[in-house]
Amino acid sequence: MKRLDVPAVQAVTTYIKDKYGIEGDLPFSDDFDDLAFRHQDNKKWFGLLILVDRQRFFPDEKAGEMYLLNLKSDPKKIMERVAAMPVTIPVRAMVFGS
Repeated sequence: MKRLDVPAVQAVTTYIKDKYGIEGDLPFSDDFDDLAFRHQDNKKWFGLLILVDRQRFFPDEKAGEMYLLNLKSDPKKIMERVAAMPVTIPVRAMVFGS
């Protein structure tokens, strides 16, 4: 793994492991910077932690990379869980029809 030792990434992965007993897996065989978190029963992912180009989301900021955490859940539950995490993570929610 190249950059998964970033403190914020470690905080997220530790939180998910401690709270739910789930460790992330590497979903892409040639990529060691992204993690998928999957339900234990059906193996569908509920969270995807990916390394992205900062300027795709913040074009006015300097170049660089950042981790983005994509969570599949009720938006209210996501905000409750993120608020309980020991790090601050900017969140943008996309809600698709019911």
